[in-house]
This record gives sequence, C-alpha cells and structure tokens, in this order.
Amino acid sequence: MVLTTNYDNLLELYGQKMSKPMESINLNDNVKVLQWVQSRIKYGVCICTDCTRIPVP
Repeated sequence: MVLTTNYDNLLELYGQKMSKPMESINLNDNVKVLQWVQSRIKYGVCICTDCTRIPVP
C-alpha cells in the first residue's frame, strides 16, 4: 500500500489527538521496520518512498 504524504500526516495528527503517537515508517529503513514487526513500535504507518506504480491493463 502506498500512502500519500497528506494521508500520512492526517494519521499522525489523529494519533496525537487520541494520545497514541503514530510514526511514519519508511520501508527502506530496515531497523524501523524490524522494530515495527517486533511490536516495539505500537502505532506506525508504513510508507514506501521508492515504489513504482504499474498500470493495470
């Protein structure tokens, strides 16, 4: 899933309002992804900055 920056920012603001801080996690950052998978980062949103979109025929 690819999230736009605006959607990502809205999720972070929502998390702050609910007292559950969310963090954007870049899929290229192996350390952060591993922490997220191991549930060290409870509220996170994965984003991929280098994704290429393939048109559907």
